[in-house]
Amino acid sequence: MMKQYGHDTVNCLTGYFIGSKLEMCHLIVCDTAGRCCAIKVHASSRTVLMVNVYFPCQSQNAEYVNEVCECLGFIDSLLSRESYTDAVIIGDTNFE
Repeated sequence: MMKQYGHDTVNCLTGYFIGSKLEMCHLIVCDTAGRCCAIKVHASSRTVLMVNVYFPCQSQNAEYVNEVCECLGFIDSLLSRESYTDAVIIGDTNFE
């Protein structure tokens, strides 16, 4: 499940991003578990979708598998529905 924030502008630092002046930053969506959050950064002709993840610690139980699948489904959904020129997935994947 996702918590939709719309495309409201978020206060973000001014400066340069990918060699271009940073124009706008939008918070797109966060999952309800708080493990994934996405923003869009607009600079010049580029729109970068940035997804921050915090995957659960690696385990062999069913709960771990379900949480990882929810995170991956969230990311897949974002990549399918959002428009962007570049995408970056960052954060703590907790993979060994």
